[in-house]
Amino acid sequence: MRALITLSIALSTASALAQRPLLAGEQVVRDSVMAAITRDFAEGLWAEEMATGALKGSAMLEMVIDEKGRCESVRMVESDLSIAWKNVVKDQWFDRRFEFKLAKYHKEKITIELRFPPSGAGSQ
Repeated sequence: MRALITLSIALSTASALAQRPLLAGEQVVRDSVMAAITRDFAEGLWAEEMATGALKGSAMLEMVIDEKGRCESVRMVESDLSIAWKNVVKDQWFDRRFEFKLAKYHKEKITIELRFPPSGAGSQ
């Protein structure tokens, strides 16, 4: 019986550690989203297009993140990109599930600015 209780406690602890972290606050959510986007760029997202100059400019996005960490809406607030690239950029993060969650029944609206190529990339 003691082994069963110990096993159940160990399993519940492991399960709790495997869950996505619960975030609170607009700045924390914005920083987490920007970290995920920075990882995408580091992994080569649109690297070829930015290197050839096909994707160059900036975009300001307004995103609504739901309680499960899913981006449920993306609005292009301001951008100097072509219409085709505006749609590609917006669609990249729409319906994306980030590696965090919010408090139950809570949504967070954040505004982020993206630059293509990202700051520091390729500048000397």
